[in-house]
Amino acid sequence: MSEIFSLTMGDYYELSLFLANFIDETRSQQFWLNKLNLWWDNNPAFSTDLERGFILRDKEKIVGFYGLIPLKFQLFGKEKIVYGGTTWRVLPEFRGDSLKLFYKIMMYASKNSILFHCTPNKDAAKITEAFGFQLIPKDGNQEKSSFLIINFKKTSGKYFNSKVLISFFALVLRIFQSFRLRILYEKEVSNVRQVTW
Repeated sequence: MSEIFSLTMGDYYELSLFLANFIDETRSQQFWLNKLNLWWDNNPAFSTDLERGFILRDKEKIVGFYGLIPLKFQLFGKEKIVYGGTTWRVLPEFRGDSLKLFYKIMMYASKNSILFHCTPNKDAAKITEAFGFQLIPKDGNQEKSSFLIINFKKTSGKYFNSKVLISFFALVLRIFQSFRLRILYEKEVSNVRQVTW
């Protein structure tokens, strides 16, 4: 049975080997080590109180990974940290745990923030749409990128002027989404398919 762990600097070497040896991967371990350092240690938006992402382990061995790249973002005139999801990879025999990993990323990154998730193919787009991501068309063509916004008060503030109604509607949305995500997580784990990035 696989378990999810926070990624630490101490995991970089093992993770870079996992990524370099992943199915159809042509880039070297050094390439991935450089990427990991760029995403976090050399990233001015990163601080040690933030998660780098999560790894899936089975019997001490890395079998899956999903990274979170922190980004400085200006939202309503204030700078805040948002996240770019990256490199969602899970070995074929553990694909049933892919959504478990994705769900962990969403729950972490969505706390008062925004998660941008790239969907380079239709399979990934279907998964993110099922989780309620908002699709944004790129340059008028059919390709799309996805993101999930979790600030319910600002969302409900677009429709209501009363603080009481905004708070109530935000609570209803939060409960509804939490319930919906839990159901999707429980029902669709067995339907996970390989996503080629």
